[in-house]
This record gives sequence, C-alpha cells and structure tokens, in this order.
Amino acid sequence: MTFINKFIEQLEANNQIWLESILNQDINLNQYLDSNGNNLLILSVYYKNYWFSKKIVNAGINITHTNNQGLCALELAIQLNCLRIIKLLLKEKNSIFFDRDGFNILHAVAANGNIKLIKMIMTLFDFDINIRDKNGFTPLLWAVQEKRCNAAEYLLLKGADINSIDSEGFDAIYISVSQGNKNMFYLLVSYGAKLTNLYDGENLLDIAIAWNHYDIALYLVKKGIELRTDLKLPV
Repeated sequence: MTFINKFIEQLEANNQIWLESILNQDINLNQYLDSNGNNLLILSVYYKNYWFSKKIVNAGINITHTNNQGLCALELAIQLNCLRIIKLLLKEKNSIFFDRDGFNILHAVAANGNIKLIKMIMTLFDFDINIRDKNGFTPLLWAVQEKRCNAAEYLLLKGADINSIDSEGFDAIYISVSQGNKNMFYLLVSYGAKLTNLYDGENLLDIAIAWNHYDIALYLVKKGIELRTDLKLPV
C-alpha cells in the first residue's frame, strides 16, 4: 500500500493517533501527491476533516498547492462549504489570494452562493466588488452563472455593477435569459438591468425564443421588445 493510500485510509477513519505518529517523523509532507495532484491538505479538505487539515497546516504543508485541475485547498473548502476549514486557511495570509486565471476567493464564494461566506470575505478583505477574472467575469456574473439568486441580490445590494459584461460582451441579464432562469431574470429586472442591449445582433427576445424560454419572451414582448430575427413566438 502506498503512503497516499494509507493516508486516505486513516483519514477516512479519522485516526488521529496515526497522523500524530507521522507528523512526529522528520518527513517532507509536500512530497506526497495522488494521481490527480492532490496533496495531503487537499485530500483532508475533500474528506471534510478539520482535525487532519489543522494538524497538516500546522506542520507546514504548502497551502497554496494546486492539483491537476488548478484547485487549491481553500477553493475546494469553499466549494464544499467547509466553514471551519475555510476559517483555518484564512488565518494563513498567503492562502487567501489564490488566483487561477484571475479567479480569486471572492469569485469563488459568489459562485458557491453561501451568503455567510460572501459576507465574511467582504468583511475581512478589501476586494473590489466588480473585480474580473481573465474571462471578464465579476462576482455577480459568477453568481448569476451558477444560479445563486440570493448571492446575486446580496452583491447587487453591496454595489455590484448589474450591467458589467464579460470578455465576450455578455451581461448578467443575458445569462439569465439564455439559461431560462426566471427567478434570476426578474431579480435583475427589479434592480434595473437593461432589456434593450444587443448581443451579436440579437436582443433578449431573440435569445429567449431561440432557447424556448417563452415565459421570459412574453414578458419582454409586454415591455415593448421586438424581434430582430425570423423567429416567432408560438401561437
């Protein structure tokens, strides 16, 4: 059995005595990676084991290590809503500014949709609420993309730019229409999203009909939006 397999076995069993015995040896914890590039900390987070995570962090594991998918321990903890582990990792200042193609911790918590996490990150750190990743996605666009209505509304209340566009020229209202996400669409409308923008020559009504989102299409018709393509509403 390899060390990694043994570690996972003891991790699942929460064998704290075994881990203590390993940490008492003079070994380099950073040398151990599984086939996906996960180090011992990422594995501990994956199994949501706070005790293992804490001990490994205190032993000097590289907390900024990323696996083969570019995921670090903190981002994984956010995805899994492991609040105690997140707080643990946030104490390590060099962990908070993970940056995967411009995608940082505020983007991650917005995509996750956990309001408690968003509030915590915005309270602790002075992030620009409209900060963009390499694709031009702001935290709001991430919340909309992942269908996190509560997160989107919180970000809007905190001053997120509802009309910000990504690198391809798409904004939050476009994403909601293309997904047929009525709750998100009506939320964005209530916060003043523009309904008249064009996207590669098409408007929101064209897009709604093309994707068969007829409830949204009917709303747009009532608001005076006219088709720019040959598509038609079903009779």
